Amino acid sequence: MINVPESVRHGTVKMHIISGSADSKADDDLRPDAAPVNGTIILKPTVSSIKITSATPPTTMLLDTLRCPIIEGVLYPPGTELDETETTLEGVILVSSDQPETQPTSLQWQATFDLSSTTQLSPITFNVPSDGVVDLTTVIPATPAPGTVVVVSAVDRERAAAAAAAAASSADSAFDDAAIAQGARLGAEAA
Repeated sequence: MINVPESVRHGTVKMHIISGSADSKADDDLRPDAAPVNGTIILKPTVSSIKITSATPPTTMLLDTLRCPIIEGVLYPPGTELDETETTLEGVILVSSDQPETQPTSLQWQATFDLSSTTQLSPITFNVPSDGVVDLTTVIPATPAPGTVVVVSAVDRERAAAAAAAAASSADSAFDDAAIAQGARLGAEAA
């Protein structure tokens, strides 16, 4: 293997992921339990290649789609096996999003998740900072809070009906008062 030309910038993508569940009887606490998730994250660039015109000779670099394992809740580089996790650095080093010396000068990455959990994450598109780290947990959109469910009881229904009847009676009374005032005004104008 050879290294990419110096002018190509890079950054690191990381992620830690767990699955939450109900408290099990096997432990002594009364808290929900969690377990590390296993699976795969597919990292795909939004462009298939970049031209490195500043390299000697000018070079075209193809950008591969990567299948990266999640082992015991941690994202690792492609090809990492369970027995290699103690000696392999966490995360994946990728071509960064900002590339001022290539064509195009910017690119993004898309992550697609295939997890051992019953819940799956939606695909996301993200930027990789040059010489920096992006944690996918920080760029995944938060699931919106569920709407409030209003539970109506028979008592609530009776109170609502009484309030509506009172409002209707008040509106009728106000209408009658307005009609009397209008009649008085018209009578005064005619005199």
